[in-house]
Amino acid sequence: MCKAGNLAEAKALFCDLPSKGLQHNLRTYNIMTDELLCGGLVGEALNLHRERKDKGCAPDECTYNLMIRGLIHNDEMSRALQFKDEMGAKGFPGDVSTCELFVDLVSKGKLDLPCSQW
Repeated sequence: MCKAGNLAEAKALFCDLPSKGLQHNLRTYNIMTDELLCGGLVGEALNLHRERKDKGCAPDECTYNLMIRGLIHNDEMSRALQFKDEMGAKGFPGDVSTCELFVDLVSKGKLDLPCSQW
């Protein structure tokens, strides 16, 4: 739905799942968070991330990578770096596309990040 431009419909479906007896899980949270970020709704994505954690649904490597990429694409560098640090502290590696984004940003002078921190 989201890829087809129906973000509002996807949000409504996501919000309606519990009323149908279906619980959100890490996958549904990740999908919705990614779509919110793709739609430029950073605040909503961050709120959803907090909600997921508050409900005991711990983020995984995929969660961190999609959050970082989405934040970078929305020019939220400081938040992306916070997620990168949290991800590293939890022992999750960055995937190739996330690492490439950081390399690209550093090479273009848009981010001052020593190689040791990638």
